[in-house]
Amino acid sequence: MNRYAALLLVVSILAAFFISCTKKSPEDKLYQAQLALEKQEPLDAIIKAKKVIRDYPDDPVALDAHLLLADCYYWSRDLEQCRKHLNVVIEKLGLSNAKAQEALENSLTTYVIEGRHDAGTTVVLNAMSKIPEDSPFYRSLQLRLAGLYESRDLLDKARDIYRYILEHETDQDALSATMERLTATYSKNEQYDEAISVYEQFLDRHPDTNLRPVLLYGIAFFTEKKGEDSKAEELYEQSIKEFKVVIDETLETEAKVDLIYQLGRAYLLRAEPDKALVELNRIINDFPHSSRVPEALFEIGGIYQQNREYDKAIEWFQKIEATYPQTQLEASARFRINETIRLRDAAEASSPSLPVLTPSPDTVP
Repeated sequence: MNRYAALLLVVSILAAFFISCTKKSPEDKLYQAQLALEKQEPLDAIIKAKKVIRDYPDDPVALDAHLLLADCYYWSRDLEQCRKHLNVVIEKLGLSNAKAQEALENSLTTYVIEGRHDAGTTVVLNAMSKIPEDSPFYRSLQLRLAGLYESRDLLDKARDIYRYILEHETDQDALSATMERLTATYSKNEQYDEAISVYEQFLDRHPDTNLRPVLLYGIAFFTEKKGEDSKAEELYEQSIKEFKVVIDETLETEAKVDLIYQLGRAYLLRAEPDKALVELNRIINDFPHSSRVPEALFEIGGIYQQNREYDKAIEWFQKIEATYPQTQLEASARFRINETIRLRDAAEASSPSLPVLTPSPDTVP
């Protein structure tokens, strides 16, 4: 072989090597689209994500590209297009899949944003007809349906659903959330005695429930709303004392973490975010392997968002993205990141030379 032939061979080998090195996988290409959205370049992200779908239509990464497109359109407030791509995921995976369930939840959120509560109700009822009534997601959709009824001022229908769940549910988290929602329907009309009765009736039926500190806290909250401050303070102190006793006495890790989480949520209900942060950070630091950690991260992000500490909120939501990919909360975290970016940009645009004030956050049940 002469030297020119040898040189040609070397050049060919090097060219093949560099071509192989520059060839990107579909995951790499989707990652580039994700980076574009993070840089607030939704149009570039849309172009890149659509190319992934076009080039790899049968690859699982195509569904992730549809989810990213939904994020892009949500970010730009094109909610119809957002739903279009969420529906692709729902139809491809079916509602037994966690990713499809999260897509449906996010789709329902877009209807609420638009104030299209009738359309949202239709979507929920259709979804409920396709899944088993004893599945956790069915119960989640029941809560969604009740919320939509509330938005349409159909309070009796909403309360019927909440009462049904209280009679048939056994999961403590679901019970606590349902009672919180039911009492909120009375609170809106300042029917505080009715709200208190929800908790008292549950305590009468279940005197040994581990939810007792939570229920006492709720009774204290609405007693305070009635203007009976001294009685409310006694109930509040009793609730906190029982929380701490039960937490100390509970040996099973997840049960202990659940109680700490409920205590944090109770502080949020009382608009004491600093104390809530202490309890939520306790979960993250002392029980890093608990299933409650991603929820604690999400709650902390929400506290900072409510406090208008937008960069901190984004940081905490991003921890969910980085640590808990392919989970239901991850998709919600992505939506909250985009929402927080918009809030931050709007705040900066309205008062670029002034510091952002930090009000006490409003608790959203």
